[in-house]
Amino acid sequence: MFAPSATATPTPSATPTPTPTPSGTPTSVQPTYPIGTATPIPGFPTSTALSTVNAHVASGSWGFVQVPGSNGSQLTTAGVKINGLWKGQPGSLANKSYTNQAGVNMAKATPYFLSWSYVVTAGDPLAVPQDIVMPTGGTLYEVASPLSYLDCPDYAPSVYRGIGVSVLQCAVVVSDDGGTIQGVAFAVPNQTQQYWFFDVPAQPTDKPA
Repeated sequence: MFAPSATATPTPSATPTPTPTPSGTPTSVQPTYPIGTATPIPGFPTSTALSTVNAHVASGSWGFVQVPGSNGSQLTTAGVKINGLWKGQPGSLANKSYTNQAGVNMAKATPYFLSWSYVVTAGDPLAVPQDIVMPTGGTLYEVASPLSYLDCPDYAPSVYRGIGVSVLQCAVVVSDDGGTIQGVAFAVPNQTQQYWFFDVPAQPTDKPA
């Protein structure tokens, strides 16, 4: 299920700054969600052992990571899977309201929409893994809005959180200099330059208008 990288470990960067900025909801402002009951998840592994650090998990496969809890402390184990990657038309987000737009020309920026899921298997049921989108060939800016979770074509409502509950996420990134998404990383808690890497599809699908 896991394919170790044959190349040197890349340095993740979700923004053009040296320090990656994870997406998602900061733990300090974690919203309240109703706790749901676990339901069967097709294809979910029976073993939830942590994936190998600094190795790669193939797109469409489940890997397991540890993340801080919603209060920033309790270590939580979560399964993560990359679902799909879509590419929009250049400038198509120019008239929409997103954060983190400083420094990017939204009138010509190409947007990418990355769908991923997570399932908390042990620990804090409200923990949310913080993704770090890694660029290649240029610079990526991860943007967000209160409704950016609706932007991925595979969006499905999911108001519940909880142990064993699958939660769908959507990362929206843009580039005005030819950057594309190389993969997604999740930082190993309390470690330096240690990550779990998740591959994205080799080619994005054109996003429906």
